[in-house]
Amino acid sequence: MIPQMHGGTGHPYGLTVAGVQIVESVPTDLSPIRWTYPTDSDVGSLEFVVEDEGATPLPMGSVVRLTDNTNAATLATGILVGKRERRLAGPGRAVECRVLGWGFYLDHRAVQSYAWAAGANEDDTAIGLFNSVGIMARETEVLSTNTLTTPGSADATTARSAARSITESSGSLARFYVDHDGWAHYWVDPADEAGIVGAATSVGDEGAHVPEDFQREQDETGVAHVALVSDSDAVYRGNAGNASSSSWDAGPVTITYQSDSSWQTGSVLPEASDMLGASYAPLTSITFSTSEVTGWRPYQSITVDDSVLTGSTAEGRYIETVAAEIGASNVIRYHVTVSARTASLVQSILGDTVVSGGGLSPNTLPTFAFCSTTAHQPTIITT
Repeated sequence: MIPQMHGGTGHPYGLTVAGVQIVESVPTDLSPIRWTYPTDSDVGSLEFVVEDEGATPLPMGSVVRLTDNTNAATLATGILVGKRERRLAGPGRAVECRVLGWGFYLDHRAVQSYAWAAGANEDDTAIGLFNSVGIMARETEVLSTNTLTTPGSADATTARSAARSITESSGSLARFYVDHDGWAHYWVDPADEAGIVGAATSVGDEGAHVPEDFQREQDETGVAHVALVSDSDAVYRGNAGNASSSSWDAGPVTITYQSDSSWQTGSVLPEASDMLGASYAPLTSITFSTSEVTGWRPYQSITVDDSVLTGSTAEGRYIETVAAEIGASNVIRYHVTVSARTASLVQSILGDTVVSGGGLSPNTLPTFAFCSTTAHQPTIITT
């Protein structure tokens, strides 16, 4: 029988606030401990309830740490930023506690002034920025071989905003977050980050594990169809030269980017550029829950191979988000989302698409030239 965290003598998990063990005051049989792992869009969080007669110290701003004592692993850490106390029957109280991960400091530590020059290494520049505001960073987790193509600076802003400015100077579209141990992660190639956090167990009836609540979702409501069209393009639906009885019979517009120099010489239409940045590519996500296999982390590489959901085709993907909870049974239950991140058309093209007449470097933003000349007038269609 697994020992209970509340009222038992053995504890498979530890929960400390300002270094004080409070696990015996946390009734997971009534209120589960819940947490999320940090990502570039979530600083990570931890929530739990303490029940006592007022003796448990819970000072705001304290460091909170949840550990797996059996495997000597840290599950969640951060800063106690919120609590709500309520009276219980008799002399007792219940305190709902809310903790935010170390990534909290990306938005709450200000950069007074930080500048970089063209030609500087992206990784060194990012490390210098993080360290300047007290966020630990080193080459082990900051992974980029790019150089900054333009000079830049970040003044009177947050650390997160400054880091994004660095990615813009390199055109890398890098992602970053702060892990449970307080180290900043920064990477361009998903395979690099996966190399740090490791590979997850394959899932599906043709993989190593069939999880619960196994679902696949496809969503194209945010798709933008973009076509660059010249007067001589007779196959474009809606064009006067199109012989089709209906302008929609031929199906969705194929996204193509011309490498012809004529596309590079016209004036750029601001509306078109804004649309490319705000519109999204098709979204396919896979979600599941499990308590049988542990160790799930965001950005791990994972293979999904299922006779129903993937048609017996093994798909290599990356885990996007992981939430977890410890309930009455003291078993961790994970809720995992795979490849759910939406990307702008610019981001989708990088690394995924080869354009006709040439290719795009994975680390170079493509030039989208929307010509205003009569001979090469572009048309944009959204559905």
